[in-house]
Amino acid sequence: MKKMGIAVLSALVAAAAAFPQQALYDVVIHDGMIVDGTGNPWYRADIGIAGGRIQKIGTIPPSAGRKAINASGRAVSPGFIDLHTHSDIPVLVDGTAQSAVRQGVTLDVIGESASVAPLEGVVLDEFKREQKRQYNFEAAMSRGSRNKASPSTLRSASHRSRSSAP
Repeated sequence: MKKMGIAVLSALVAAAAAFPQQALYDVVIHDGMIVDGTGNPWYRADIGIAGGRIQKIGTIPPSAGRKAINASGRAVSPGFIDLHTHSDIPVLVDGTAQSAVRQGVTLDVIGESASVAPLEGVVLDEFKREQKRQYNFEAAMSRGSRNKASPSTLRSASHRSRSSAP
């Protein structure tokens, strides 16, 4: 009877090895110092992410993910909200908000003092003057148009003058 139990166990182990289990998570961030934004002190844990969403925070083996990131000695946070930013123009010029993203900012609240939209009439004229003065950019929009400012519509005045030279 004992031999039969060992044989069955051996068969189960062999079957498990032959058919590896699919990863539970797309990414496992392990051994990080979690700062969750609740005001509580940081704590050490692992994070399992699947489908672009956090599925579990706790103890997770790195092998449970298709990709494992060792966060030992590093803080891990879901992101930061910048409630008073002036990223309107950098986002339009860059298109990816790298200056914010590389600092962990995942949401910018823009337009609280001045905004790039809607741009019509006097607001459009003022916007063009300010961009020329502050950033040496010329907004390529006509008055009364419904054009929106975008990276392709903002051109460096110095680049424009160089490219149009004979």
